[in-house]
Amino acid sequence: MHADKPLGKIIEMYDVPRERAVLPTPGWEGWAGGGKARRFWLHPRLLVGGAILNADDGLHLRRDFGITHVASFESERLDHGKGWPHARLCWTPFVDVGETIHPALLRQALDFAVDTLSLDDSVLYAHCQLGGGRGPSLGYMICTGPLRQPPALVLERIRGVPGCNPHLAYLSSIDAVVLERYGAHAA
Repeated sequence: MHADKPLGKIIEMYDVPRERAVLPTPGWEGWAGGGKARRFWLHPRLLVGGAILNADDGLHLRRDFGITHVASFESERLDHGKGWPHARLCWTPFVDVGETIHPALLRQALDFAVDTLSLDDSVLYAHCQLGGGRGPSLGYMICTGPLRQPPALVLERIRGVPGCNPHLAYLSSIDAVVLERYGAHAA
């Protein structure tokens, strides 16, 4: 059911408009920057990418990619009203400034991913604003945590996608929480 997806390859590029941010990034004067976003499969059950623009985009993700649940590190926009019931959304926002991520925030997102992926037919969309830093970092956590993929393999896939470069502080924060939960990374 979840096979035959091109892993680590951009499947969609789209424009994210400049809008007022829910949690503004310092220096952006309250605006979400906007720009070119990407979407790519990191695992057959995990699509990674940028903002869900509106209800039509949500329908596109459900219909064309089978997305059943959404986990977001995006601080700029909310995903409510875009076609998923509240119980299928996890919003754990942080501002994209390259600093460490609070462990409680990561544990909340990890718990949501574990619960979601325990359902056989679930397909998760992990995202941020443009799909270049926070979204791939969330994808890294999901792959190295509940999906038990080796970190080197996951990072190779992420770094092979043009425009994707998770901050080392994000990855270090994530590794600490994954190791706390699982004791070791998958080999």
